[in-house]
Amino acid sequence: IEGCLPVEVSDRRSPEAEAEAAARRATGGGESGTTLACLVPDRETLLQELALRSESAAAAGAPWSDELLLETEAALLLATAPPPCLRAAE
Repeated sequence: IEGCLPVEVSDRRSPEAEAEAAARRATGGGESGTTLACLVPDRETLLQELALRSESAAAAGAPWSDELLLETEAALLLATAPPPCLRAAE
């Protein structure tokens, strides 16, 4: 999915977990200690990233204008906002 980070998570917290995963593999259970996940950034993370990029551009001598920063922030918020609830409150 665009904008997401696919990851494979392996449980390596304890020797017991590794032994259990090995036992499942041996019995044909597959990689039960491994989980596939898709990490999706939330609005706060996107705004933090925007602030960091703005600061790094300023440090490099090419600061963003206030107008560009506000336009970019507005576009991010609109793109990540949930759809409005159009049902009347009960």
